Amino acid sequence: MGDKPGDNQHSFRVFPYGQGATGMLENVWDGLLLGTVYLACGRNLTAAIVAHGVTDTVDLLLMYLGKYPGMR
Repeated sequence: MGDKPGDNQHSFRVFPYGQGATGMLENVWDGLLLGTVYLACGRNLTAAIVAHGVTDTVDLLLMYLGKYPGMR
């Protein structure tokens, strides 16, 4: 990683490409959803963190069950 602030932002942009089209679309959707939750809750970051945890938990459960979209 780089030495300057903001250098890590590129790794977040590249990461979803390994997940295919489904992963990229899900990341866009999640970003919009979490941003909306953050703003709708009066800029309460805790609400967005909890929502992120819930979506990650559901994703892991679907992967474990073999029901995650795009997985074989």
